[in-house]
Amino acid sequence: MKMPLRGRKRGMKRICCIVRRIRKRGVSMKIGIFGGSFNPPHNMHKDIALNLIKNKYLDKVIYVPVGDKYKKDELISYWHRLNMLKQMIKNINNIPCCYTENRG
Repeated sequence: MKMPLRGRKRGMKRICCIVRRIRKRGVSMKIGIFGGSFNPPHNMHKDIALNLIKNKYLDKVIYVPVGDKYKKDELISYWHRLNMLKQMIKNINNIPCCYTENRG
């Protein structure tokens, strides 16, 4: 899904967002996957997801923090970053976190 250039924030250019339409009980949903290190998560991460939902580009955004094996200097532990993400989005229903990156 391509966003219009007008109104695009600087940070949105670097997001790799996978959009998938899912049918559930006859209703189609657009779900985006927002992956990153989130080292640490900050308000811009939250604002990007909220703007995508508010402007009706997506119905749901799923955060996927990279696992501990990701090669980045000074990477905080996966579980600490995941807990910080959960704290950031605890009152928002359509923005969950995914645990799959830390497997294996």
